[in-house]
Amino acid sequence: MTGYIHWGKRGQAAELEVKYSAMFSELLGVPVQVEIGDNILIPPSDALGMASTTSFHVFFAVFWMALIVVPFLIIEERKAKTMDALLVSPASPGQIVFGKAIAGLIFIIAIAGLSLALNGIYVTLWGWALLGFLLTALFAIGIALLMGSLIRSGLQISLWMLPVALVLVVPAFFADEPNLNAGLKSVLSWLPSTALVKVLYFSVSNGPPPGQLVFNLVIALVSIALVYALVIWLVRRSDR
Repeated sequence: MTGYIHWGKRGQAAELEVKYSAMFSELLGVPVQVEIGDNILIPPSDALGMASTTSFHVFFAVFWMALIVVPFLIIEERKAKTMDALLVSPASPGQIVFGKAIAGLIFIIAIAGLSLALNGIYVTLWGWALLGFLLTALFAIGIALLMGSLIRSGLQISLWMLPVALVLVVPAFFADEPNLNAGLKSVLSWLPSTALVKVLYFSVSNGPPPGQLVFNLVIALVSIALVYALVIWLVRRSDR
């Protein structure tokens, strides 16, 4: 008997062959040999299940870590007058923001990168996984820098974390819900968080359809550019 196994369970193929061979032999009353071999199924890019949930877990870990860590780095620098020193230095606002983004990215890779590593068994295309992780980290860090630039106290940052997460994270979770209204699903597909989850999901599937690939990458890249442009503008204003 030929068996098939999900990509994420490929390491258990031999164990499952023994298990189901014994199960079918007992049920049918005759010896049955289940053979899986290389019959590994990779989910398509529009399938729901553990793989799609995994991509959301990685997105959530990156986004939440950025909101927890990065704004407080800005606030601490403001208290220590480090930001004032940077503003009077030869560095341009863009260079200052770039430096903050790199610092935030190091924290995200060190902390939230663990989520990607733990879910690596579901990854079929590591190039897309790393690209999705990087784009998500850049967007999340940009939002966190924006919060740190607009909000002056740690208490206010803590109060705003949940509303920001609800607005940007929750819609991405329900964007592919099959029972969701078609009109609402279309609206949610334009959100940057939805696009980023989609890019991450490409890494746990058999590859992105060309139409979805371009659509989601454009939304993700434009959103990242707009967020950082706004952060740079705020830094430039604070220099006046």
